[in-house]
Amino acid sequence: MKAVRQLALLEQLKTIDAMVADPLTRPVKWQVGVVASDPESLNSRADLIVAGVEEAARLGQGSEYRASDNGRTLAGLLARLPRDLFIGYGPRILAIYKKAGDQHWLWKAESLLRRLGDLGLEALPYVLDRRALLPTVNAAGIEGLCRIGQPGKSSAEPTLLRMWRNSMEGSSRDVRAAIFVAMRRIGITPPPLSGDRFGEVGKFEAQWSSVTPRSPSDVCSWEGRTRISMTGNN
Repeated sequence: MKAVRQLALLEQLKTIDAMVADPLTRPVKWQVGVVASDPESLNSRADLIVAGVEEAARLGQGSEYRASDNGRTLAGLLARLPRDLFIGYGPRILAIYKKAGDQHWLWKAESLLRRLGDLGLEALPYVLDRRALLPTVNAAGIEGLCRIGQPGKSSAEPTLLRMWRNSMEGSSRDVRAAIFVAMRRIGITPPPLSGDRFGEVGKFEAQWSSVTPRSPSDVCSWEGRTRISMTGNN
């Protein structure tokens, strides 16, 4: 089993290197899951991955679908970097979003949109952008706002309260849970929810009452929320 994993790892590293070298390449396979779950290999390729995302972003302003597919694959790897390493690339990441047009593939890179909040207040314009809050990316910007936390309260509060009030109309329970946890970490008291016939807000309170502005940013993710709901620890 170890030998099979090592072979898959080497093959996926070659795929990543090919995407970075030419974002318009057509990989035989797009699978990169083994690399994504191998911190040493992933972190060692961080510089190359960021460069690949930048080039794919440059080529992806139009309708070039291969740059979009490869770019989103590389962006997913970028989003898996540990916090400190990810933050180190913050200026470069925000620079590519600043140049992204309305239909750019960057607005479809859900996992990267979720991590943008780790870059602090400078990420606010991007996680508050309507494209980051669309159902097509599962309203990824909510997690971004949550990660920014209390410093972004004045900007985030109107959007989160509006989304919260409207969340019974077409939003999933997971999106409502994300809004609830984001408000708690930002320091907003979640108001009663109109149409809450099944007492969902009370259940959220029971699960995530421990979340406060002092909670670490990983409580904002689905995995973090699940961990808290199972253990009660944040």
